[in-house]
Amino acid sequence: MKKTYSLKTYLTRLLLIFVVGLLGLIFILQIGMLNGFYRSNKLEEMEVIASNIERGIRNNDLNNAMKSVSLNNEACIRIDTYGAALTGYCKNEVCALEYLSDRQVADIYATTIKNGGEYLFEDYQLSQNSVLIKDLYILSRVVNYNGQQLLIMVSSIVRPLKPTIDTIRSQFLGIALIVILTTVILAYVYSSKINKILKKLNENAMRLPSGDYPIEKFETNIKEFNDINETLI
Repeated sequence: MKKTYSLKTYLTRLLLIFVVGLLGLIFILQIGMLNGFYRSNKLEEMEVIASNIERGIRNNDLNNAMKSVSLNNEACIRIDTYGAALTGYCKNEVCALEYLSDRQVADIYATTIKNGGEYLFEDYQLSQNSVLIKDLYILSRVVNYNGQQLLIMVSSIVRPLKPTIDTIRSQFLGIALIVILTTVILAYVYSSKINKILKKLNENAMRLPSGDYPIEKFETNIKEFNDINETLI
């Protein structure tokens, strides 16, 4: 025999399954995958910056490209020309790339060439005044221009968002509790209203076989229930 439930229980369970599933999906997207989304966005931003700088070099409009990129992005940019020696400059007030030694720049250049002209250095070990800069990412790209090889480097700090995630998680738990309680209350209230209407319809239907007329007429805000009652009358 198929298991049956009261309308209140059935409606409450149905709404709870929907709400819990929705909250679970939000939790996964907003908390579980936030670090991944943030990292992907930062790396995509670095790719766009490198492409804009390369375009500025090829269009002989490097200064405007550097100015535009520096104003609109939180990233450090450095360009070196590779020849007898490496020289370069940064376009940022606080730029981690300023602290690269000639040897480090040469290693970055060699690694970039080895990997087809572009390479992403993750968690690059670099010290600023004897203090290790953590979570430093460097995107390097080698561009051939006017017989020279230019090394474009874009760096950004990509820190894990643990404090932010912890804050969102604590807020989420409170919001989830409120949503679930509200769902239970609404399910109880509306199922009670529907249950009352169904009881009246059932009472009217039970009077038909005995010929107990007239059937009680009542109206609700639900058209289908009104139609059923009109049919019974």
